[in-house]
Amino acid sequence: MVSNKLSSKKAKSQKDETKHKKAAKATDKKKSQKQKTRSSKQNKEIKTINDVPINDFIKERIIQLSSNDLSEKKAQLISSAIKSLDIMAGFKNEPNLSTFIVELGTILLDKSGSTNGTSIIILTNNRESAIQYGETANEILDSTNYSRGVIAEGTNTKGESKKLEKSINLLIATPQRLLYHLSNTSDFNYQELKAIIIDDANAFLSSGLADSISQIEKFLPKSTQKIVFSDTRLNPQNSILNLNNQIEIGFENSPDTEQSGQAIQGYVIVKPDQRLNLLYSFLRKHQDKKILVFFNSSNSVKFHNDLFSHFGLSVNSLYGKQKLQDREEIYKLFCDAELGTLLSTDVLFKGLQIPDCDWIIQYEQPNSAEDYAIKIENAVRANKEGKGLIFLQPHENGFTRFLKNNFEFQYTQNKLTNIQAETQRVIGKNYDLHRFAREAHRDYVLAYHSNHLQEVFNFDSLDLAKIALSFGFETPPRVNIYDKKNEQENSKRAQKFMEKDILNNEEEQADENSMEE
Repeated sequence: MVSNKLSSKKAKSQKDETKHKKAAKATDKKKSQKQKTRSSKQNKEIKTINDVPINDFIKERIIQLSSNDLSEKKAQLISSAIKSLDIMAGFKNEPNLSTFIVELGTILLDKSGSTNGTSIIILTNNRESAIQYGETANEILDSTNYSRGVIAEGTNTKGESKKLEKSINLLIATPQRLLYHLSNTSDFNYQELKAIIIDDANAFLSSGLADSISQIEKFLPKSTQKIVFSDTRLNPQNSILNLNNQIEIGFENSPDTEQSGQAIQGYVIVKPDQRLNLLYSFLRKHQDKKILVFFNSSNSVKFHNDLFSHFGLSVNSLYGKQKLQDREEIYKLFCDAELGTLLSTDVLFKGLQIPDCDWIIQYEQPNSAEDYAIKIENAVRANKEGKGLIFLQPHENGFTRFLKNNFEFQYTQNKLTNIQAETQRVIGKNYDLHRFAREAHRDYVLAYHSNHLQEVFNFDSLDLAKIALSFGFETPPRVNIYDKKNEQENSKRAQKFMEKDILNNEEEQADENSMEE
């Protein structure tokens, strides 16, 4: 009887074992089918955003922001990127490039599926670009489980460290600020980093940031995918990242033969307290021309747009915080127009080509000489000669050595329309204009302080009192620009100017609101 019971138990055990094996086989079969399906989706030829193997919600956001259609170059780049290949991308004059760079980052983020630590880094060389990229990332990733954030000069490093410790899945950064946190923020979790995207290699090289990129690369996991956008094909000696068996996408066979016009690069030497009067007088006199004016920040565009409108000067404006549909409409209207003035931030014209401009004015300092040259080139059509004009203060005249086909624009001081007194009066009475002026002034000072071309745009040489006048302030508003890392280097400046490590409350609140998970 005992033997029968043992036999029964043994038979039952064998039956259970057989059942478990069948269940395991069924599970393995399902997994295999899922892997085949996923592999099939990834191997599917990508022609539109709908073909990309990512979350449908993120697809829909990208389509709403841009379009379902992809250019041949963009489709090829996405196909290669989701295979984790290192890429050198030549996307000169590609429409909406800055938006596409963020879209690519979100595609790679969703492909990784990771919400633990930083998975994707987008690296850009200036604060304004970083902020705009952050706004685009918010539009795509809002209501998802993915966190996103910006770290850039002009923001408190302590606040950034706290965000990094909480985890930022898609991180948009400037190189020096990223290097700071890699070196100093112990709980910065980047060990599972999947990819780093460089938005403009030429700008990094011309700004002297190649060494910073090399130092950053030492911290990255060896398996990190690298995608580098560049206007020109870079050889290994000039490359800013060590790419593993890179593929090249978008470069022409003869990249040096392409020309976009014979832009004449002019300059005007003007005292800081006369800059506003000269710009207004120039635009008023040339209302029968097509003029594009570049500023460093959205706040500066808004301030000058509203101020000139107050004086009855008709201008349009483009800046990062506008709705995409509004930006596209304004851009198209300007492209189609025979005359008119458009005020814009530098960053919005990455990859865009403006046809048929008479004047391209750089009113506020460029981040690099190459940035300025590329903007002029992109704004001049091949069959028409256009003129560039950069506003330089007396201490900035060293920039003229970077200008080709240059000429000095001359003006007569007593023929300028003096709007200084009325500007100060209206700013004192109009709350919105006063706020725009303060924010524009703050952004100008921050950008000047962090400019990579310090041998020309030297912060110590800047006349802060006279610069404040160009924004309508008789007394310079307070600006906070220093963090602890720069304390020794900037101590002399700090004694003259402002406290370190404290953010302007309005800026900190704006950053918190826009970059929250």
